[in-house]
Amino acid sequence: MYEKRLVHPLPELELPAAEAVFRQAPVLRTHARALTQFILTVRPMLRAELEPVIRTLPEPSPASAYRLAAVDSASRVRSTAALTVLMAVAFKTSATRSEAAEAIIEQLDESYELEAISRVVRGQLEGELLATEALGGDQLVILDNSFLSLAEDAARAELARHRADTPLARDVLERYCRLHLGPEGSLLKVLSNANVVALPKVAEAQALVRELFGRIDLPLEVRRGTAARAMRDRVLLRAVLRAGEYLEPRDLHHGRVHHAHRDRFFHGADFPDRERLLDLYGIGRPDDPRYGIDVVYFRPRRPAGVVAGPVLRIELNRQLARTPEVLERVLGTIELAGDGEHPEPVPQLLADHLAKSSVAHVLDALFEGSLIDLVEEFSDAGDESPTALDVIRWLHEEARS
Repeated sequence: MYEKRLVHPLPELELPAAEAVFRQAPVLRTHARALTQFILTVRPMLRAELEPVIRTLPEPSPASAYRLAAVDSASRVRSTAALTVLMAVAFKTSATRSEAAEAIIEQLDESYELEAISRVVRGQLEGELLATEALGGDQLVILDNSFLSLAEDAARAELARHRADTPLARDVLERYCRLHLGPEGSLLKVLSNANVVALPKVAEAQALVRELFGRIDLPLEVRRGTAARAMRDRVLLRAVLRAGEYLEPRDLHHGRVHHAHRDRFFHGADFPDRERLLDLYGIGRPDDPRYGIDVVYFRPRRPAGVVAGPVLRIELNRQLARTPEVLERVLGTIELAGDGEHPEPVPQLLADHLAKSSVAHVLDALFEGSLIDLVEEFSDAGDESPTALDVIRWLHEEARS
C-alpha cells in the first residue's frame, strides 16, 4: 500500500550565510537614505506645482455612501511529471461575506503561454462577476486591478492564441478569448459598467511622476539618477497629499490623444470588441466626456490616533469622475470602508483573502483526492499493482525547480 512520505524541514541558515545576508544591510540603508533625501528635496516644489488641482474631500456621511462590494481573483498552476492543471477562482464580497464566486479548473499541456492563459481566465471570471451588477444601481464594485492591466492581459491572450502550438493551450485560449473579447464579451461589459471602479493595490504607474519632474524643471541628470527613476506616482504623492486630499481627475491615457494610438493600444491584436473597447478606453478621443477613463489620486483619512495611510489610485468612468458630487460620493464611500489598518477597503481585503487562500489549498486537496481514489482503485491490480501504485505516486508529485 502506498504511504505518504514526510517532507523533511529545511536546515537552519548557518552562521556564515546569515552574516553574508546581514552584510547587505548598509547597501539597503544607503539606497533608502538617498530616496528619502530625494523625496524631501522635491516635496515642496511638487506641492506648490500641484496646489491648483488639490482638493479636500468633505467629511463623508455614511447615509450618502454607496453599497460597496469588491471582486478579486487568483490562480495557480500545478505541474507534475505528466500533468499541468490551472485552477482559477474569483470572489465578489461585501464587507462581511462572499456574495458570489466563480471557479474553474483547466487541464493544460506544457506551454510557454501559461501566464497569458492564467490572466485571461482570471479576467473572464472577474468579468462574469462584475458584469452582473446592474447599470445605474446604487452599488459600487471595486475591481482589484487596473483597467490598463485588463487591456494588456487581453492583448497578450489574443496574441498567444495565434501562436499557441500545443492543443490544450490553444483550446483554452480560443474558448476564453471568445468569452472575454467578444462579440459582446465580458471585458466590454465591464468597461461599459460605470458602477465598476478599479483600485489596484500594486500600481507601477510613473506617467505623472515623469510629467511633474518636467514641470518643476528637475535637472536632466537628476531625473536620470537612481532615486528619480525609482519613484512611482503613489509613492511620491504620499509625501505631497495630506489626509483627506485628492487630485482632480486626469485622463488615464494621458498623451494617447491621436487616432494613430488606436492601432497600437492592443499591440496590434484584433478581436470582435476591439473598436468599441477603444472608445470606452477613450483612445484617440481627447477629453471627450462621453468616452474614457480617468484616474484620481486620493489619500483617505483614518481615525484619530492612527498613522496616516498611503495614497490610493482610483480609476473610474469619466462621466462619474467629472461630476463633482458623484466623485465625492465615490471617494467618501471608499474612505468610510477602510478599517484604519489596511490600505484597501474592507470588501477588497476580504475578496483578496478568499481568492488567495482558495488556490493555495484547494488544488492540493484535489490532487490528494485523485491520488487516494486511484491508489484504492489499483491496489488490487494483481502483479501490476506495485508498478501501478508507483506510477500513480509520481504522476501526482509536484514538479519543483
